[in-house]
Amino acid sequence: MIGTLALAVAGLQVDGARPIDVALSSRSDVVALASRDGSVHILDAATGASHEGRRAPAKIPGAWVVAVEPEGNVVAILDRSGGVHLWSWREDEAPEVAHRLAIEPRTGEWAFGATLEFAPRGGRLLVGVAGEGASLLHRDGTPVRDDGRILRTGERLGGHFFEAPLAWSGDGTRFAALLNSGPAVFDAERGRRLGASFDVGETELRAIALDAKGQRLFVSGEAVTLIQFEVETGRRVWTSHLKPPDFGMHLFGVSSIDVSSLALSPDERLLACATSSASHAALLDARDGRHLWLGGMHGGRMGEPRLLAWSRDGKRLFHTYASGGMALVEVQINRLGGRFLGAREIVHERGAAPVFDERGLGVRITGGAVLAFDGDAGKVLWKRTL
Repeated sequence: MIGTLALAVAGLQVDGARPIDVALSSRSDVVALASRDGSVHILDAATGASHEGRRAPAKIPGAWVVAVEPEGNVVAILDRSGGVHLWSWREDEAPEVAHRLAIEPRTGEWAFGATLEFAPRGGRLLVGVAGEGASLLHRDGTPVRDDGRILRTGERLGGHFFEAPLAWSGDGTRFAALLNSGPAVFDAERGRRLGASFDVGETELRAIALDAKGQRLFVSGEAVTLIQFEVETGRRVWTSHLKPPDFGMHLFGVSSIDVSSLALSPDERLLACATSSASHAALLDARDGRHLWLGGMHGGRMGEPRLLAWSRDGKRLFHTYASGGMALVEVQINRLGGRFLGAREIVHERGAAPVFDERGLGVRITGGAVLAFDGDAGKVLWKRTL
């Protein structure tokens, strides 16, 4: 139990203590956990206990999304009014507002609609809110661009309310953004847009992804369309259309199913996607867009989030859907070398998609607790209720 959050009545957790977002440093032992009451906790990734360097949580009203730099020394918190707080927690300093994103204040209990991510190798922090703006920041919170902007006048992030379509390349040298004017790729060193443009025709886009070196761009959207572009030239490499059964969705006025989330496998051979409404997951060959596998229907409602996460070894894919609460589906993938042999799904108890570090440790929120597991073996390591 931690501080004032140790309140319980007949074994039931007080709602204010419920976790809403969790982040894991990629190369250290630090877990940052934000709760609905604005408390931000620092936990030891190995044990789930309060980290020895930080016993008491910070308090940030309206805490929304958290991120941890790769080395674990700095935690970033985005609040629901657009404030970006940076916390050097090892130095026992209070979090400070380092940047403010101009957004309409958000309400609600879920940590969706925003992206807050340090570059995979550190040094940059990317923040954006769906339907609004985005900023690229130095590690200390100052904007990379002198004018503090990476979007042009009148531009805003596209996608939909639940997901801010921003994505880092695996090496952190580039990032992609899905804008109301179309997809764009940026140089992370200077925050400048690369020259190529990407013609998507009339397709309304929902999600975006980059490969490890920022050379291949993947986008998806309405009518279950997926497209791969060559970043340097803007050349369209392939176009693919999923054909999931609509399960009578037309009876509810849903004319098409969108592909609302994308994620490349660690070896970049598989492209995972998740659809809206019917909440399917699907796997494609990332090289040519060939369909490999389509999962079952898991319910959910039109427009709600479909989040994806790969385990380090690429043998497990996790996707979520919303239906009163977040539910988690694990896809176990059978591969022999680089060859895809098949997959099967396991539905877990309600919970959010996990985050993974470079060692394969996974951490996720489940109900009112946070749970850590071995991402390669699937074994639960610890479970912590605040």
